[in-house]
Amino acid sequence: MNIFKKLEKSVQGFCTPLCKILAPRLTENTCKARVFGKTDFLSFPYIPVRQIGFIFMRRISVEELSEIINNFGLHLKNAKKDKSSFLCDTDQGLKILSKSADSLAHLQFQHMAKEYLAKQGFPHTDRFSLSFQGTPYAVIDGFCYILTSDVGRRELNVSDTDEVFRAVSQLARFHKAGRGLPACPPDTPDFQKTVCGWEFTEKQQHFMASAKKRAGTQTHKSDFDVLFLKSYPNFHNLLERAYRVLAEADEPSLHRAALENRHLCHHAYKEENLLFTGSVCGISRFSEASLDLQLNDLAYFIRRYANGGDPRLNVLQLEAVYENTLALTAQEHRVLYGLLLYPQNMVRICSAYYTKKRTWIPSAIQKRLEDVVASQPAYEKYIALLADTEYTKNQ
Repeated sequence: MNIFKKLEKSVQGFCTPLCKILAPRLTENTCKARVFGKTDFLSFPYIPVRQIGFIFMRRISVEELSEIINNFGLHLKNAKKDKSSFLCDTDQGLKILSKSADSLAHLQFQHMAKEYLAKQGFPHTDRFSLSFQGTPYAVIDGFCYILTSDVGRRELNVSDTDEVFRAVSQLARFHKAGRGLPACPPDTPDFQKTVCGWEFTEKQQHFMASAKKRAGTQTHKSDFDVLFLKSYPNFHNLLERAYRVLAEADEPSLHRAALENRHLCHHAYKEENLLFTGSVCGISRFSEASLDLQLNDLAYFIRRYANGGDPRLNVLQLEAVYENTLALTAQEHRVLYGLLLYPQNMVRICSAYYTKKRTWIPSAIQKRLEDVVASQPAYEKYIALLADTEYTKNQ
């Protein structure tokens, strides 16, 4: 029992002064209750504190929740905790209240993009409710809250091929509507990816080469180092092929055109952000959205879900479903193949490992590397269908 008292005292001593600086409304008892799991009240995360690896929780009462909703001009009838947000029944229907770590400028960009999509005939996004100040957020006691429409409660079922095809079709509609975004106001920065896929691939080639050098010069190599060095030649070859294909297809020119014509890219088109109501797919959480080449969304989705593990999800069928709404040129088809060649998962795992000084290897990161290496042959065979197919277009 004395051990727990000492632990509680140390946590209290660390949390209390920090909370007084960062969140005046956090009390000493609230911190202790959250740390030791006493969750007999409505709780709402989170306060990211720069590079500190702790996430603090603060208490929020029903009265406070109602007050926050009132800031958006709505009346709260009932509320239910849902993961890191609240599902609120209001006088204007169901809404999702959550905290946002996005910059205020990016929230303005997201609001502008969602409203433009709605005007273009694509209302299937979690649109913002505006506060009394006319902003898509409300800052209360130092916390940024957003209130969005409820686009669905059920996430994409990746084992259901029909739903996957519907998600790809919805992506094409989203891309078609998300072209020609209006310019941002003078006081709002423009959010766009300035580095094209070809330049990014070149940078990752240098990174992987430096990671190989670092792993090779270590006297005591870990299991991660051994597996990385063993599989490096194959992944280095993939990087070179991706770089060459993107260069031959002139991917930088497509990227420049996407920025000039203001094409919207979601950058996080995955199951937790794809919410279904019946057969209608809603798109939520635009925190990563920016102006960019839209093929990145399609490549991301194919790489994540249609990676050769399910023979029912043929890459050519997925591309055909996308083209039923938004046709691709021969150049775009080739760029898509180059983007899929890029070994994103391998690069991310190595970056997570070799950019940090580690005295031990987390089992999760070791397992992720083993899975990527084991699944790579099937994935390469899968996307080879794009390279082997004669692709013609009626001009």
